[in-house]
Amino acid sequence: MNVTIEKCGDELIAALAGEIDHHNSKQIREAIDAELERGGYKLLTFDLESVSFMDSSGIGIAVFFTHLRAHETVLGFVCRLLFEKKT
Repeated sequence: MNVTIEKCGDELIAALAGEIDHHNSKQIREAIDAELERGGYKLLTFDLESVSFMDSSGIGIAVFFTHLRAHETVLGFVCRLLFEKKT
């Protein structure tokens, strides 16, 4: 699993590659959360184009950021999932 973090204004793009499962989901969540803690983001985009496998732990990452993190912020934080490359 590889996580590439890209900052684009108030958007944080997390490009994930490889397999997302219970063995690495915690590290993925922590890496993204650490960057979000720096502040200034209103949108988190998961780029899943290069993900070859994802179990329920991967879905849990999206739920965590979509529901829990979104409700912790007062600025209307939004999370979205991309399954194809953004053009």
